[in-house]
Amino acid sequence: MGGKRLSGKAGSFDNNSRGHSDSTSRQVTQEGWWTKWEGIAAIVATVLGIGSACFYLYDRFIDPPGHAAPASARPTCDSGSICLWPEGRFGGKVWTWTPGVSEEGRIPDYLREHVGSFDAQAQACFVDSETGERRPVHFRDWSERYHDPGRFGRVMDTIKARC
Repeated sequence: MGGKRLSGKAGSFDNNSRGHSDSTSRQVTQEGWWTKWEGIAAIVATVLGIGSACFYLYDRFIDPPGHAAPASARPTCDSGSICLWPEGRFGGKVWTWTPGVSEEGRIPDYLREHVGSFDAQAQACFVDSETGERRPVHFRDWSERYHDPGRFGRVMDTIKARC
């Protein structure tokens, strides 16, 4: 049969040489490779397109969440009163004093010589009864760190309407 093979069909012979059939199979394999990547590229492009469209629609038509209201810099006392806190930054149990309504004199035990912060919405006078030193307090005065070293909150123990 000199160089001829059976191709698998009854009575037919394959006249192609071995080299020719290899190049054909390589050509088919390369075409299949490109087709595979072409399909993947189409899928990726579709996913990116849909994702971009969704983001655009969300960004365009959905209202952004409301921003949280900024925290108040400090609590304010009722108009005409003075509030004292035992801790810095207005922490702890607040005590409110109103000139002309509340009794003048000693502040509560938990605040004596330990006023951490205050807010004044009235005029008054802070007093250290041991030394007699007085500090006038004016409308809208405040401190969130009145007990720090050298501050009067470490020594005050009395409050009066006037210095």
